[in-house]
Amino acid sequence: FFLMIRRPPRSTQSRSSAASDVYKRQEYMGMVLQHKSETRPLQESKFPMKELKEQPQGRYTAPKSIVRQFLLLPSFLSFLSLWATQDGLVTLIVFHISLYKLPKFWVNLSKKNLFNRREVFSRPSLQICLGLILGLLCTMTALVVYEISSGLFPDDYANMRLPVRSNYLYLGAMTIEFVFINPILEQIYWNVFLVGLCEPGKKITLRTVAKITTFFGLYHFFTISYIIGIRLAIPATIGISFAGLCFLFIRCHFGLLASILTHLGADLGIVLVIFDLVFNNILQTNSMHVKPLLLAN
Repeated sequence: FFLMIRRPPRSTQSRSSAASDVYKRQEYMGMVLQHKSETRPLQESKFPMKELKEQPQGRYTAPKSIVRQFLLLPSFLSFLSLWATQDGLVTLIVFHISLYKLPKFWVNLSKKNLFNRREVFSRPSLQICLGLILGLLCTMTALVVYEISSGLFPDDYANMRLPVRSNYLYLGAMTIEFVFINPILEQIYWNVFLVGLCEPGKKITLRTVAKITTFFGLYHFFTISYIIGIRLAIPATIGISFAGLCFLFIRCHFGLLASILTHLGADLGIVLVIFDLVFNNILQTNSMHVKPLLLAN
């Protein structure tokens, strides 16, 4: 029992002042250390800490004014190019350059990548099969609509202004540009880039769907009205807007590759219609040149 009793410090003879004496020593040592730290400057570390880079938090929401510009620019560029050059291939090239450069410019400016490469390669067999089936269906639909509308509106098709040359090399270049390059750039621009600008989250709202579908049809309306006139351009724009809505649905539920292949089938049907119109015009012009010769003979 007597060994358990703590002996008080030598400075004091009473047990009650032992704790206070220890606290006084701690305060004295703290004052000494503080005085030394104030008199001696701290040396810089040989290994300074690296500055932490700010990590992006979530996806970026673009201002509404910028989104409107990106929605309207392709429509005006295609219309102005077609009006100035009156050449379908040149208009396609200008339009495709704008579809490629505008998203690239925005990504370099905002440092935000809106394109997910995994989306293209997820479930590739399903996307390829579905895209080929739907693309073939779109090709047949375009041909059937052309046959019906050409029978109902023969005068409008006769007065059609085709900005296409009858040269085979020209037609081949336009086919490559319209069938193989156009679906890729349009799907990435309208259904990936603009969706990422309008909706930073994973869920796409009905307002965004209506906005992108409307401007997708508006772009085609400007181009089609110059070629076939407003009378046929209005129902054609309604059908193209519905096709754009289907492309967006396919991209959101199945993948980007499936929507690109479906769009490729639709563009293939349009190219076949253009070929038929061009060769019919060639036959009509040749027959017009032959008839006076027969009458003269």
